[in-house]
Amino acid sequence: MSSTYYVLCVSHDPATQGTEHRTRGDAAETIKTGSALHPGCDLVIEEVSGGPVEIGCPPAGSRGSGPRCYHQDVRWTDVEWLRLLSRAYTSTDPKVSEAVRQGRFTCWPQERLHRLRGSLGIEDEARERLVALTDPDTGRVLAAGKVTDVDRADGDMTLTVVQQDPLDVPRSDGDPATLPPGMNWRDHITAG
Repeated sequence: MSSTYYVLCVSHDPATQGTEHRTRGDAAETIKTGSALHPGCDLVIEEVSGGPVEIGCPPAGSRGSGPRCYHQDVRWTDVEWLRLLSRAYTSTDPKVSEAVRQGRFTCWPQERLHRLRGSLGIEDEARERLVALTDPDTGRVLAAGKVTDVDRADGDMTLTVVQQDPLDVPRSDGDPATLPPGMNWRDHITAG
């Protein structure tokens, strides 16, 4: 099966598809000579063969913006590896966090991978999660709902939540057994 190569703009969130190419070289040349569709943007190349296979990071001098990489040619990375790195960035395991901190992932900072989530097949984990708003003094659940949209900007995260029917909202003082299926106590948002 032959591959198709897409120039993706990761200056947008999520990344947007620019131009389609038959070879790696053609896609790299489009970035090097400047994309009229996305001047000054951070561009990468996606190889697709039945699904995303690899993502190519062009040299920093070929792109208008993005991370300051030090390679001279397009650096190709397997999509599976990028999925693992994306998960590692958000890991709560101290050993994984330390490994990521010590790693040299200049081509693939967390924000860049987040913008490639469609190509990597990793939707935002906060989406579709059940959350509860609790009273900070009593722990009583005031409202609960399902996250429908996540907006991350300037280090903040805003959740859009569709409130559940009041009959489905647990009315406890913090008993985990009373939470609806799919909700976890770590999913609480504290009022205040």
